[in-house]
Amino acid sequence: LDSDVGWRRKNVAESVIIFLLGHDSCRAMDTLLQDLDVIPRYCIPILQCALDGTQFRGMYPHLLYSAKLFHVLSRSRVYAQAVLLNENSVPLLLQACVRSSKRADLESDGRGRCLALQTLRSLARHGLWPDYDNTGRSE
Repeated sequence: LDSDVGWRRKNVAESVIIFLLGHDSCRAMDTLLQDLDVIPRYCIPILQCALDGTQFRGMYPHLLYSAKLFHVLSRSRVYAQAVLLNENSVPLLLQACVRSSKRADLESDGRGRCLALQTLRSLARHGLWPDYDNTGRSE
C-alpha cells in the first residue's frame, strides 16, 4: 500500500489484506486502520458504492465482497470497535441487509446481505451494539 502508487494500480489491495489478516490483530492491520484510515477511506465508500450501484476506483463493487470487509473485521473485538467508531458503519450495514430496488440484484447479493446481518450479530455478540455511543465504549 505504498503511498507513491496510484489508486488505479492498487485497486482493491486493501480488501486482500483485510480478507487475509483482518480477523486477528496484527501490525499490517493496525497500519491499515490507524495510519491509512481504511474504514472511512475505503470500507465505507466501497460499501456505499455497492449499495448505490456506482463506481469505486474504476469498478463496480459487489455487495458480497464489500460486506465481507466488515464481516471479517467484526470477528476481532478490537477491529469491531474500530468499525463502530465510524458513524456510517451501522446505518450502511442495516441498509445492506435489505434488498434494494435501486440496483440490479446480483446472484451474490443474498450472500452479501447475509454477511451484513452476521456482522451486526458479531457486533452485538461483542457487546458493542446496539447500545453503543460512538466513542468506543458500550453505554
